[in-house]
Amino acid sequence: MSKIIESEDIYKLLKHKGALSNEQVILGVVSKKRDLIGYHTVGSGSNVESVIDMDAVNKLVINSPINASIFLVHNHPNEDCIPSKDDDLVTERIMEICRILSRAFIDHLIIGQDEYFSYKNEVRTKYVSKDN
Repeated sequence: MSKIIESEDIYKLLKHKGALSNEQVILGVVSKKRDLIGYHTVGSGSNVESVIDMDAVNKLVINSPINASIFLVHNHPNEDCIPSKDDDLVTERIMEICRILSRAFIDHLIIGQDEYFSYKNEVRTKYVSKDN
């Protein structure tokens, strides 16, 4: 079972998504002991944008254990890992769902071919739960 202690662990788990030619959005669930419970594709799209199934996101968060933590990952096929305004808005929406349902939000990673951007590790730390 994979341990998810830091952003690098999420990246190592899903870095193969950086090679895809179109965007995919993945929501992951981690136990209180930081064991990976699972991850699911909740969105896909073109090489420049994706559509997220918010019903799927809601169901996955609702059905996760009450003490679970949630992370979000999506790839940027153009290899530019800099978040867009839409990326920020999606992060805010997922965080709000987690807040309402009493789940911690660990991080949102944007994965490129050989690099990644972590909301937790970079300037956008306001988007990540304070207890993680």
